[in-house]
Amino acid sequence: MIYNPECYILLIGGAEVDGFSDGTAIKIQRSVEVYKLKSGIKGDVVEIKNPNKTGTMKLNIFSTSPTNLAFSGLLNADEIVTNGTKRIPIVLRHTNGATAVTAMGRIVKWPELQVDADEKAIEWEFSLTDLRINIAGVKD
Repeated sequence: MIYNPECYILLIGGAEVDGFSDGTAIKIQRSVEVYKLKSGIKGDVVEIKNPNKTGTMKLNIFSTSPTNLAFSGLLNADEIVTNGTKRIPIVLRHTNGATAVTAMGRIVKWPELQVDADEKAIEWEFSLTDLRINIAGVKD
């Protein structure tokens, strides 16, 4: 089996995101556990299913990537509109179609900007709703 990160395609609002930095480029996580156990005083146990489908996504983008300008435009527009803009569709998929993530999201805050002798990645954080995840192995 060969792992190739180039096989993952991230679309935000229908546009492909590029300019990912080295290290962890994309990190997606659900906000809560799907199931939680609760134990009573006599040891009775109940499973509680949580319907919460929210999560977060963090992207590390090279500071030189044009993607930063696109994300800045999204967040600036969101700040200008009184009630914010609508959440935008987010899709992460593997080219073989096995692994897929879909959600609706928005950028939650301005990233930290660092100016240094070395290139520093810009970390963009998105809040996600209706987060659906399917993780599958890839066999070449």
